[in-house]
Amino acid sequence: MKRYRFGRHLLGSRSLFAAGAITAGALVALAFEQGVPPALAWAALASFLLPLFAAAWSPRKLFVWGFIGGTTAFAIYLRWFFAILPLNWVGIETSPAIVGVVALTLLLAAAGLGLFFGLLFLVVRFFSKGSVWRTALALLVLWP
Repeated sequence: MKRYRFGRHLLGSRSLFAAGAITAGALVALAFEQGVPPALAWAALASFLLPLFAAAWSPRKLFVWGFIGGTTAFAIYLRWFFAILPLNWVGIETSPAIVGVVALTLLLAAAGLGLFFGLLFLVVRFFSKGSVWRTALALLVLWP
């Protein structure tokens, strides 16, 4: 029988890991909608930042968590890209190709902004060196 430690095997499988990162990113994005209680926003942000305090996670795993979660959050934030459709106001007929271009633009913008969170997680891990207090201080200083 295998023994599981909390930090090392938490979200051990890849699909469960990806689902956790997507869920954390979606919670962060949806927590800042109008009418959501502030306590829920803090809880969602804490669920997104919690892996920074798991010392057993490798920097690569932290980067992937930040990238997937950040990309998910920004994809939800940037849903207003579809509000510009139809593009008749600039003389472009709306077709499936145009909708695809808008969707691709949204995904590329979200991935670029998600890269910021992946790099933020790496930098915080670099400065924290496994200490909870250093992690909190690095987040306080580096968070935009």
